[in-house]
Amino acid sequence: MSEALIQVHELWFDDGSIILRAHRYIFKVYKGLLASRSPVLSALFHEKKQKKRKKLGNDVDVDIDGCPIVKLDDNPEDLRVFLLALYHTGFFPESKPTDFDTLAGILRLSVKYSVTELLHRCINHLLSTYPMTLEDWD
Repeated sequence: MSEALIQVHELWFDDGSIILRAHRYIFKVYKGLLASRSPVLSALFHEKKQKKRKKLGNDVDVDIDGCPIVKLDDNPEDLRVFLLALYHTGFFPESKPTDFDTLAGILRLSVKYSVTELLHRCINHLLSTYPMTLEDWD
């Protein structure tokens, strides 16, 4: 028996074009926006599309709301904060401290998916928030 899927409502857009699944959590987001910001996700979406065209009969992928599902091995909370940072520009402003777990999740997936804009924001945030020397900590 499979466990029920959990919609992440803050990242479930009615007119979204792709479903990202991390374990039991699903996010309905915009494929074009993700593909434009991440060459890794763009290649993943293209590969999935090519594989789907080749499948026949019972091997066709399951869709939700007519959107293809892409399964990711990411931590659901990391994916949530990463997507929030991509879709909501004010989610983690450089001028306001962000908790370390949120920043680490965004940083991990920014590196994994080659989203350089978010990676630079994370690095700048770390540099402005956390001292680089022992003297600065004191």
